This record gives sequence, C-alpha cells and structure tokens, in this order.
Amino acid sequence: MERVTYKIAYYLSEMGHIQKSDIDICRYGIEVFIISVLEVASLLFISLFAGNFIYTLLFLCSFLPVRVYGGGYHADTRLRCYLLFLAVYALFSIAVRFEPLIQYGAFLMIIPVLSLAAVTLWAPLSGKTVNERERKKYRRVSIGFATAEAVIVICSVPLDFYNIYTYIIILGTLTMLLSMIAGKLKNTLRRK
Repeated sequence: MERVTYKIAYYLSEMGHIQKSDIDICRYGIEVFIISVLEVASLLFISLFAGNFIYTLLFLCSFLPVRVYGGGYHADTRLRCYLLFLAVYALFSIAVRFEPLIQYGAFLMIIPVLSLAAVTLWAPLSGKTVNERERKKYRRVSIGFATAEAVIVICSVPLDFYNIYTYIIILGTLTMLLSMIAGKLKNTLRRK
C-alpha cells in the first residue's frame, strides 16, 4: 500500500499538481482515502449477504456525513477503528431486525435532537489539526447535516411517515451521538 500511494503522490508531483515537499502528506491522504473506501466497500459487501443493503446505505448516509465533519471517537489504530466499525455495524444489523421498536417513534425522536445538541456543543471533535477557517466550516457543515436529520425524523411522526427508513436514520444519529460522547470523554480523559 505504501509503495502504491507513494507512486501516486510522486506522479502528482511530477505532473505539477502538488509540490515535492508535500509528497509524504499527499501519500498519507491517499492511503487514508483508499483504506476508508475499502472499509465502506467491505461493509456494503457484507450487507449484501446480510440482506440489508438498502438499510446499510441509509445508515451510512445518516452517520458518515456528520461523522466526517463533526468528528467523534477515534480509535488508536486503523485496525481498531475498522473492527469497532464492524461491531457497530453488527449492532445496527441486529437493531434493524427489531422493527417493533418502530412503535416508539415519538420517544425515539429525542435521539436526533440529542445528536444535534452534541454536534452543536462539541463539533468538530477531531484528531487532526485544522485551522480556524476549516474548524468553522466543519462545524457549520456538521450542524447542517445533524439539523437535516433531526428535521426529517421530527417531521416524519406527525406526518405519519414514520417507518423503517426513519428508524434507520435514528440508528445512524444514535451512532453519531454515541461517537460524539465517546470522543468527548476520550479527549477529556487524555487532557487529565
């Protein structure tokens, strides 16, 4: 992987797209991108066998945008991160099987509101260094995504649109909320 990403970064440098001094940074970014794509692709592949491909897509669409911009818990290694992501996906797959929880729609609406509150208070929770302009952008985008999800869920119950798809959005926002709480706790404990 390292050799391939280095060749790509070196090629970008030769083409004048990046400076030679940025080859290592670019190589790392390409590596993270490739690994992230492989992780999501493997999850989608697993979802085909689990019989919940569409549910998985909706779950990822409700979790990943806020997670990418808002931050959250970061495992210490890429492998631990991937294994944790698989464990979360396994819990999601189990939760989807418990559709009777849908009857608690009005109660479950609180989850996106709590997620929006956590994002508003703490985003971006990031392990990477960002400048002030990027921080404000990440904050604004993550709050926008969290707000959209909360509005979709809150409007679905009175409009009688509450169904399995809304439930999956709630599971995505719950995952985001738990990631934000875990990330905040880890950052707080690390400072002590």
